[in-house]
Amino acid sequence: MKDGAAGAAPRTAPDMRDGRQRLVREHHDTLAALFDATTFRHLDRLGVAAGWRCWEVGAGAATVPAWLARRVGPEGHVLATDARRAKSPVRAGPL
Repeated sequence: MKDGAAGAAPRTAPDMRDGRQRLVREHHDTLAALFDATTFRHLDRLGVAAGWRCWEVGAGAATVPAWLARRVGPEGHVLATDARRAKSPVRAGPL
């Protein structure tokens, strides 16, 4: 017996995982669109500048760590962590 529509092959675990990763990515993108401008204003008011050492907890879409990395420059350091072990779109090294 086949799952789903007549003649359709059953979904495999990688298909479900890909769909979940897409949903998580879309969720993070939506949160970034809603909150990044406010977050960046707060960080700017804090005076984040070259040479700072920053830790972003709950990096999600990685837009905040990327912004921080540009702001702190090569003299600074940004550590981004998230509870999910998904591949991070932020590369190591200076941006």
